[in-house]
Amino acid sequence: MANFETHLKAGVAVTGIAAATLVAKGDITIQTALWLWFVGSIGSLYPDIDSDSSTSLEVIYGAMSIALCFGAMHYVVGVAHTPTGLLRLLLIPLAIYLFLHQVLLRIFKKITAHRGACHSIIFGIANTLVLVNVTFYLAGHLVIKPAMTAWLTGFFFLIGFLLHLLMDEINSVEFSRFKLKNSFGTALKLLPENHILLSVSLVAICVAGYWYSPNMTDFIHVLSHWGHFKFY
Repeated sequence: MANFETHLKAGVAVTGIAAATLVAKGDITIQTALWLWFVGSIGSLYPDIDSDSSTSLEVIYGAMSIALCFGAMHYVVGVAHTPTGLLRLLLIPLAIYLFLHQVLLRIFKKITAHRGACHSIIFGIANTLVLVNVTFYLAGHLVIKPAMTAWLTGFFFLIGFLLHLLMDEINSVEFSRFKLKNSFGTALKLLPENHILLSVSLVAICVAGYWYSPNMTDFIHVLSHWGHFKFY
């Protein structure tokens, strides 16, 4: 199994090149490219959130805490126009942090096993579609093309996610002796093994996520039109 550093370096390299390519095509700004690069890098670590002692789990939960705190404060101050005193400004992020790390994280550790459902393709797709919808909702008034940005965000996350699974699977092969390790087949699988209810739930999330997702026209245009690409 590839370690944290290897996954991160690979994710940073692959998604960084992909983001730079879209800038060279003139499809996105540098700011959007940096965001997609960040999301893709997180995606390359994401499958290891089912490992209780992994650095990936700490990094991703830390990033989630920061993102949710910013989102909550943006809603309270900018959308709901709720009166905000110092105590409230401090209590809201503290409550979010405590809930994530003292409640949700503990539950998550108890119900997951390493290389279980989190190392399945359907899990990655389900999380991708949730991310697409959340990004579209939050970025609707922040970017010019929110639907395209939302789909690109999900796409880069999925690139990083699948890269992680592929690297783990390749690492399960001993090329020097042409031998497969016992871990072969546990990293790259379509559905969680022996978990019918969980598999059905993930498929349902995918269906609902796609049903409520924004229009894909601009996103498909980005992937299919290369007339303005500049190599140098």
